Amino acid sequence: MPLASLCFALPPFAFFCAATQRAVGPLPSFSPAPPPPHKRRSTSTLRMPPLPLTRLNFVDARMYMRSAELKSKKAWVAWCKGGHRPSNIPSAPDKSYRDKGWVSWFDWLGFESQVFLPFEEARTLVHQLKLKSKNEWEAWRKGGHRPAKIPSAPARTYRDQGWVSMPDWLGGHGAAGTKRRR
Repeated sequence: MPLASLCFALPPFAFFCAATQRAVGPLPSFSPAPPPPHKRRSTSTLRMPPLPLTRLNFVDARMYMRSAELKSKKAWVAWCKGGHRPSNIPSAPDKSYRDKGWVSWFDWLGFESQVFLPFEEARTLVHQLKLKSKNEWEAWRKGGHRPAKIPSAPARTYRDQGWVSMPDWLGGHGAAGTKRRR
């Protein structure tokens, strides 16, 4: 069956085939005539509705991400911004897979988690540095001198393990009026 007759047998495509009938030759006598130009649909009606986005399940998405061999959340963000993330993997997997198996970024990307020193040992080591303020801590931390076993964000890392305050962490006696958290 010629292409033109197939097109007119399928009503949604009739206007498309009518526009191309010169390319496929004259229409057979049994096919309906195309509508006049003023009654033809615009080409914007050709758009298909978007397909529902089907995300990979957590296990498959994690397996895919581990094969990408990214080593940090920072690398993940850069990878996503670079346009490498497939549309079936969420940009915020920690939120999308929260109750579906999410453990941590270490687990998601498949690299070893850092093991920090216990709070007391880390604090003793930081006391030996004799840093006097948070600004000095930040400069030291960002300066590339921090050992991997000391966290860069000790308040977050040791929140439930004895963290009190930055002055306590640095070896001071605490600023006046500072409340101690337990």
